[in-house]
Amino acid sequence: MTDDRLLGEILQSPLDDMPPRPHKRAVVVGASFLAVLVVGGVLLLLLSGDDTEETAVATTVVVDGSVITSAPQSTVAGTETTVTTAVAVQVFPEPSVFHEIVALGDGKVLMFGGAVPLGDTTIPLEGTWVFDAAVGEWSVSNSDVSPSPRSGHAMALHPPTGKVVLFGGGAAEFRPCPRTRFCPGVEDNQVWHYDPGTNTWEDMTPPVPDEESWPVVRFGTRFVFEPIGGRLIMFGGVGVFGEGLTPTFYEDTWAYDPVTNEWENLTSADEEAPRPLGRTTYGMVWSEEAQRIMLFAGDSLAGTDDDHLWAFDPETAVWEDRGVGELGPYDRWYHLLTTDPQSGRLVLIGGSGSILTPIQGGSIREVGPLDEVWTWSEAEGWLAQNRMEGPMSPVSGVADAGTLAIIVYDGHEVMSYDVAVDQWTSIAHREEDDGG
Repeated sequence: MTDDRLLGEILQSPLDDMPPRPHKRAVVVGASFLAVLVVGGVLLLLLSGDDTEETAVATTVVVDGSVITSAPQSTVAGTETTVTTAVAVQVFPEPSVFHEIVALGDGKVLMFGGAVPLGDTTIPLEGTWVFDAAVGEWSVSNSDVSPSPRSGHAMALHPPTGKVVLFGGGAAEFRPCPRTRFCPGVEDNQVWHYDPGTNTWEDMTPPVPDEESWPVVRFGTRFVFEPIGGRLIMFGGVGVFGEGLTPTFYEDTWAYDPVTNEWENLTSADEEAPRPLGRTTYGMVWSEEAQRIMLFAGDSLAGTDDDHLWAFDPETAVWEDRGVGELGPYDRWYHLLTTDPQSGRLVLIGGSGSILTPIQGGSIREVGPLDEVWTWSEAEGWLAQNRMEGPMSPVSGVADAGTLAIIVYDGHEVMSYDVAVDQWTSIAHREEDDGG
């Protein structure tokens, strides 16, 4: 449905819809002493005052690239009284795009990397963060050894080993790029394992990866665990090479075994065999109902099957085109495709894509962030759900078995979506987003 996509749409960036948020300057008034303690991942500001007048205190502190802000506090008037106030402050990651989050299976969510918007470019991040949905708090889990700053990487939990596996991504600043929405800069094809129990990262990349047995560098791909063979499946992605910054959209399929640290190229040698076109920023998830890996949409620039749903059988390594459905969603990118932990249906949330605006005598098609929510099942196909209160793109999220909801993070706010009752709940958000 996108074969008439305009050049302006191709160059559309999520950064256009997500300007960098200014940080408030740290100001402490009416406090003669300020101490900073970190207890249990929560930062405590200890304010001691002996001023003669009651004074409001609002403090912003930057720690490890995250901005944390206290609520306004007051000191007690009087020359003979000294009051020390401990203010618990929510630690929050820097607003970012192209980060990746993974459900750890214990009600907690792991996030690594991302990129901070800065004008028409972005700066990659390297922080390791854990979000606890039970208490609605982020905590920093940085270690001595970790992957370099990056965004657009693939990351997934491998349940048999309990490790989180990270692959690739863009490891340098983004910059404008012809014929695609972004240039990921310097990509790599590293594989890292993260152990949540010990909070340690380990680089599993061989000194000189062999292109026959190891995927080449790329950005914007996805990892999905398939329980039949116990491996992680990866498809596609994009690399940018040469003086003309020409993007290469891959259409290969790989399986990675974290136990042996080995890759297997599952791409069919038959060029006529069905497969999705090479693409990036797509959605991909395992469907227990279909016993297949399901892939939807993404940015391929070809415009011929971006709105098709594809199914991959890990036992036969065969892709099947499931088509578009009679009333299915249109093409999009930067969206979330996950599963409802209660019903097992696929859930499609947000992204960027075509927006039809009615005008006199017809309509015009523009590109922008979407507020749509869809579900899919073998029996019912695509079903449109109630729209979100506002559009969301890029968006990342996971199905959380602990809360029986979908945990969604858009770089500013963590939300919970209960598909059964169509209810969105804000779990945590940045205080400066309130304008405070």
